[in-house]
Amino acid sequence: MTLQQLVCFCTLADILHYTKAAAALHIAQPTLSYAIAELQRELGVPLFEKRGSKTTLTSFGAAFLPYASRSLEAIEEGQKTLAAMLSLDRETINLGYIYSVSFDFLPKIISEFQKEELNNIVYFNFYQGMKNQIIDKLKTETIDLAFSSEYHEKPIQSYPIFSQELFLVVPDEHPLRNAKEVHLEDFRDDPFIIANRGSGLRVFVDALFRSAGWTPKVVFEAEECNAMAAFVSSRQGVTIMPRIPLLDTYPVAALKLSSPPLFRDISLLWKEGRALPPAAERFRAFVVEAELGFGSISL
Repeated sequence: MTLQQLVCFCTLADILHYTKAAAALHIAQPTLSYAIAELQRELGVPLFEKRGSKTTLTSFGAAFLPYASRSLEAIEEGQKTLAAMLSLDRETINLGYIYSVSFDFLPKIISEFQKEELNNIVYFNFYQGMKNQIIDKLKTETIDLAFSSEYHEKPIQSYPIFSQELFLVVPDEHPLRNAKEVHLEDFRDDPFIIANRGSGLRVFVDALFRSAGWTPKVVFEAEECNAMAAFVSSRQGVTIMPRIPLLDTYPVAALKLSSPPLFRDISLLWKEGRALPPAAERFRAFVVEAELGFGSISL
């Protein structure tokens, strides 16, 4: 008997519908059916029966349900106990970030921070999101610190860390795919995929086109860079985004913009006036004060 079988049994006993129970568990219906069949085989009794289009508990299933439910509750309590024990020994930093810093910068800076003896057992809870989501989490103190594009509204403090270059990303078949440098004007007739409203990248790109004096033909909006690259690879249009490592897995080309060159500041953000937990305060000081050699990199 496995934990998954008990979870499947209790969920199906509550919903009494295989398709809906499978959806609630985020598994395929055959997986749910197999788990129930294996549990019934091990117990030697039928737990459910079909009555027309309805699924009902048998008397065996009804008798077994309270024991299965109590078992899952006991396991959950045990997990909470272990988590509480762990928290006594390890400090935690709740850190938010935008998608494009997760590949290179974030692992590097955390690795450097944890090399110091006092910080080598610090535990990080990560929250990835768009800029507006991260700002909201900082304001509500759901997270302690965040890496995002710069922000200059109270009560958020912003400290610039490095400059991130943005590129014009085109599908492999694009006539300019082999160009060493391109101008934004070269793509006036191309359809564009852009970031969703609420992201720092969207704010930056909207300002870029306002400065250029023309409005792009937008065919798709996407929440993060990977989705934008996927749309470009399927020849839906072009986009402006950082050069993330995943671009190398798509049939696309990242072209350097020379007119104008595109860089945006990535900053460390925190809520002004908030007393940070000791580990988060050490991490903030480390990022602000340390000379880590990340002054200007493309991620």
